Amino acid sequence: MAKKSLKELLYKYLPPPEFIDIMTEGEVTRTRIDKEKRILEVYASFKSIIPKDTLYALEAQVTEVYSLAAFKLFPSYPSEYFNYNYVPEILKETERIGYVAKGFFSDYDYTLDGNNLNVKIAFPKNGVILLEKADTPRVIEGIIRSEFGLNVNVTIDHDEYSTLEMSDSHKQLLEEYDKQILEAEKNYGTRSYDSYEHSSNTEQAEEEKLPRIYSVFDDDDISVKRDGDIISIGCRKFDVSAPNFAIGTPFEITPVAIASVTKQMRNVTFLGEIFELTKEANRAGDKINLSFAIFDGSSSIFVKRYSMTPEDASEITSAISKGMAVAVHGYTKSERNDESELYMSFTDIAVISSIGRMDNAPQKRVELHLHTNMSNMDALIPPDVAVKMAQKWGHSAVAITDHGNVQGFPEAMIASEKCGMKVIYGMEAYFVNNTASAVYGKYSGEFTDQMVVFDIETTGLSKSDCRITEIGAVKIRDGQILEYFNTFVNPECPIPEDIQELTSITDEMVADAPKIRDVLPKFFEFVGDGLLVAH
Repeated sequence: MAKKSLKELLYKYLPPPEFIDIMTEGEVTRTRIDKEKRILEVYASFKSIIPKDTLYALEAQVTEVYSLAAFKLFPSYPSEYFNYNYVPEILKETERIGYVAKGFFSDYDYTLDGNNLNVKIAFPKNGVILLEKADTPRVIEGIIRSEFGLNVNVTIDHDEYSTLEMSDSHKQLLEEYDKQILEAEKNYGTRSYDSYEHSSNTEQAEEEKLPRIYSVFDDDDISVKRDGDIISIGCRKFDVSAPNFAIGTPFEITPVAIASVTKQMRNVTFLGEIFELTKEANRAGDKINLSFAIFDGSSSIFVKRYSMTPEDASEITSAISKGMAVAVHGYTKSERNDESELYMSFTDIAVISSIGRMDNAPQKRVELHLHTNMSNMDALIPPDVAVKMAQKWGHSAVAITDHGNVQGFPEAMIASEKCGMKVIYGMEAYFVNNTASAVYGKYSGEFTDQMVVFDIETTGLSKSDCRITEIGAVKIRDGQILEYFNTFVNPECPIPEDIQELTSITDEMVADAPKIRDVLPKFFEFVGDGLLVAH
């Protein structure tokens, strides 16, 4: 199937004269849609270079026309078009998408020697270090590779102030930038983790800017309460009487609440239940990055270790798993791309026990109104887990009363037979107005009369923006099929990938189909004056 132009893909957008050539010339090679976030990304090839400011203006207009949160156009050009004069456009894009690049390329010099690009910025070495830590050279290389298919080695160096023609006010501004860079570089990961006391108003103000891990409870409820080997934090209790030191070396289990840690610190111990665990290979494929998340009853935090050998990663994942309670010892660090977020880099892990919630009432109740995860948007607990929990708490029976369905009955029945628990089967039902009609318009016939039952497939769920891709119908009288009607419809727009998977109708299948203006008259003729029944 022939590739579409930008104009054909974005047919709702009526470009101004200065953008018509771009829309016509641009050949779409790939698209990516995030419907939940309303983001559209389009990759298109062009035969001539388009200035970045022009592309940005076009993106803004398309974003507004389609009511998107964001629209991003990724251009690609013939490799021979990359040259010395295009480098400023690359750096403009770098400032737009790089984590910390904005402002660093307002004054610069550069050299392009074959496949080597060196950029000198009017900042001290600390600025270069910060850009390196943010992978800015790799960002620049990625932009060049995306637009021209070339592998260019990018380096960034600092340039002495005297080599650039700047006013005194500009120099003062750069010196102020330098101070900010030094502070940012400290926060970025090289600051000492040792604790220290704040003794001045300035230091106190800096403390207030440090990362804060929020709790699900008030500050008064995030303290650690200890009764011998039983430790309580928020809504969780842990038993540390018999720790199994599975990873690293044994350590003293004296935990702090996750929510109480607001800065980078050494020698920290957290307790928590693991609710997420991932193990991924690094970019080179020779090392493993391990990450798991723990909840201590008050707050949660990611625990990570990078660039592990596959053997070490396997040792850890064989010792811990989701749902397990652990004590983790290590130090907290700031996330590289978000200084307001902390994570723990672990050195030692001990497997401990968590103490579940119990019903300590002398006389147990019987819950007569309980919803399970079969009650959509209302409950999370599966039916079998609810039955087992009631039995564990010493209840004599439990009622399952999901709203509008009995889908939880089989699981509850199987669980009750295994654990000897009595289940009361019920349902939260609804009264329906029996005067309401499912028939619209005037009709006084019988079920045995002739009618047309039909169904349609579309490119989505919006009646204003989406289009019909198929119409199917059968003409029925007295339960007997008299005639069929079925046709694909060319929607004159691409069918989203998720809709193709749902309906099994692809762009190729409807490419040669008639358009809706030709199909509807034939469909109405098929229906006639009979009763129309929605599938």
